[in-house]
Amino acid sequence: MKTIKIKGSEKEFAKLNLSHVSELELTQFVEKIEQELAKNALLACQKYAKEAGLDNLSLDEINKEIDAARNKNRS
Repeated sequence: MKTIKIKGSEKEFAKLNLSHVSELELTQFVEKIEQELAKNALLACQKYAKEAGLDNLSLDEINKEIDAARNKNRS
């Protein structure tokens, strides 16, 4: 098995919840990074929705938007 060394600040390791970890598998490290990227993407979507005024849509309004998009794509 190959070993690599990764350098980063305490803050960077804490952000990935790795402050307490001294060793982990590559797949575990990749999973931590993927989780952080997914979290950042979700936060960006939430920010966009709020800026566009979409954060207060009711479930009915959301479903109407989805139906309209589906109908548009079928045309």
